[in-house]
Amino acid sequence: MDAWHAGFLNQSQVDTLLGVPGTGAKGTIRDANCNAVFVQVRRRADVCYPSGVGEPYFSSGLSPATFNALQAMINAAHDTTGGKQRIAVHAWIVTFATSASGVTPPANSVYWQHSDPDDPDSYWMTLNDSGEETDDKAFDPGHPKCEQYLTDVLTYAH
Repeated sequence: MDAWHAGFLNQSQVDTLLGVPGTGAKGTIRDANCNAVFVQVRRRADVCYPSGVGEPYFSSGLSPATFNALQAMINAAHDTTGGKQRIAVHAWIVTFATSASGVTPPANSVYWQHSDPDDPDSYWMTLNDSGEETDDKAFDPGHPKCEQYLTDVLTYAH
């Protein structure tokens, strides 16, 4: 499930997808006899759970704005009330992009902390063949501090 469309952006959508925890309602995933769901939890340096490294919640879609969609999915998927089968939740992320192509990242984006070319230690941007930042403001996967940051993004989800 991608994070740009309906599916898990509020509790009602999670209930429809995976059933209401504590009840016998199974949800569409179980009705389809699926045993796993793959869910996008990070879009462009924004997340659908409380980030241990301070990344902001999705800038659009979540309701309420601080809805912990990942935890809601896990709670519903692991609920076995009434004989429901447990569903595996696999989280996936967009790793390096910090913005939509051609769009300036929002003020609270991690991009702004690591986009000063005069500070090579903290300049994490991928450059294209012309020496300009990529359209999606992608971080450089070869920068050691960027690698550590992304490890922390994955390690310190609450």
